[in-house]
Amino acid sequence: MNKTLDLEDLKNKAYLLVIEEINALIAILNKKGLKFTTYQAEFNTGWGENDIWFKRKLWEISTMIIYGKIEKSQRILDCGGASIIFSFYLASRGCQVETADIDWRGYGIVKNAEIVAKEMNWNMHNLYSNIFSLPYKTEVFDRVFCICVLEHLGYKEQILAIKEMSRVLKEEGIMGLTFDYGPTAFGNKYKHIYDINQRIIIPSELEIMGNIDYQENAWFPEQPGKTWGALFLRKPKEKNSHKRLLICTNPQSRLKVRAKSFLKKIKDGLWHLGIRRSSYFGLWLIKVAYKLALIKLKYPHKLHLGCGNHFLSGWTNIDIFSGDIHLDVLKGLPFKDNSVSFIYHAHFIEHFSLQENLKIFKECYRILKKNGVLRILFPDLAKHCQIYLNEDKETLYKYKEKGLILLKPEEFNLVTEWFNKGFYDFGHKFIYDFKTIEALAKKVGFSKIYLVEHGKSNFPELNNIDYYPDTEKLFSIVEIIK
Repeated sequence: MNKTLDLEDLKNKAYLLVIEEINALIAILNKKGLKFTTYQAEFNTGWGENDIWFKRKLWEISTMIIYGKIEKSQRILDCGGASIIFSFYLASRGCQVETADIDWRGYGIVKNAEIVAKEMNWNMHNLYSNIFSLPYKTEVFDRVFCICVLEHLGYKEQILAIKEMSRVLKEEGIMGLTFDYGPTAFGNKYKHIYDINQRIIIPSELEIMGNIDYQENAWFPEQPGKTWGALFLRKPKEKNSHKRLLICTNPQSRLKVRAKSFLKKIKDGLWHLGIRRSSYFGLWLIKVAYKLALIKLKYPHKLHLGCGNHFLSGWTNIDIFSGDIHLDVLKGLPFKDNSVSFIYHAHFIEHFSLQENLKIFKECYRILKKNGVLRILFPDLAKHCQIYLNEDKETLYKYKEKGLILLKPEEFNLVTEWFNKGFYDFGHKFIYDFKTIEALAKKVGFSKIYLVEHGKSNFPELNNIDYYPDTEKLFSIVEIIK
């Protein structure tokens, strides 16, 4: 149930039943001349059943209905849901429905929802209200839903909204959420599992309902790296629940998926060479190739940690949400001692606290061979301080124009704003300097650490792998030898 959009679900019996009921409701509303919204607070956009966005919205709504365990007479809050077909459906099933919406486009959706509820004689109330300051008492709703609203809020507002929705939810009540998800999702979206954990699950103090291994399906064809995600949480009786963090699919199963992808290329290659795949030689070659692929992924020569959407050719790219292997590095690296020659990560270390990085450094030291190298590109505290003390706006604007930093002045256009954004936004936990990284390295047993220039190294394997060019005034690079 905790997964990204999968249109194959629409073929399931449960989905087909809900979709039939939704279509019947739409027909009734249309016959009475009553308006409802389908997407981004727009009234009846005329989508047909074959429209891809219509299908995606049906998946989103049906998923909330099916896994939200809707029952008649439940008191339900739909945050940002005035006039959407989802809240109308809940009311049509006999639920006591309330919506909180600011009508952000000024289309009159709150007023329209009141008109429809009165005409249909539903037990439904619609309020003008933001969702990060809800006008309800604590623990009054059996279900709380929020469909594709959170990504339109700022980071702080997202967390406040989650806390408010959790506050008004009854004990053992269910919260259902959908949101934009993926590494290329623009703005304040949830780009990976880390964002969901940090900005939804942890501040909610709720437990995950259902699977904790988040199921990632295909991206939107028109926008690779983006899709919609769904998540269900429950308010536990006891607050010491351990089901508090999502994880990605087991890394070993990811290895097999990657190896099978390589295997398909081998099979295609045999066909082009005129070798029958069913022949003795063809089958033997395929078997050997598959084993070699697994060995290569299980015992990599070069690891790229926290790759995001930057994939290095010839490296095993690892991230919690993308790459060759999906895993949470804080849970350990699934490789043997003294088995890896090179480890690289860029703009990764600052997303972990000092104690968390101590764990990561220990793991890197464990799996590196003797004389193995750990190369790190990181925002340098010392360089940031120099820019702050010199009020060097020129450098900041230079990097912004190149797209190397996402900072922007907000209120007063002061360097302090840029400075603090670099520290506290983007999931940053700790900004490091050379001395701190040196202390971490020595504590776990590394023998040597030194600064290097961008794109340069004494090791040919590490030359020209840095994918943030011309950043010497903000960032530094170190190489650490075991």
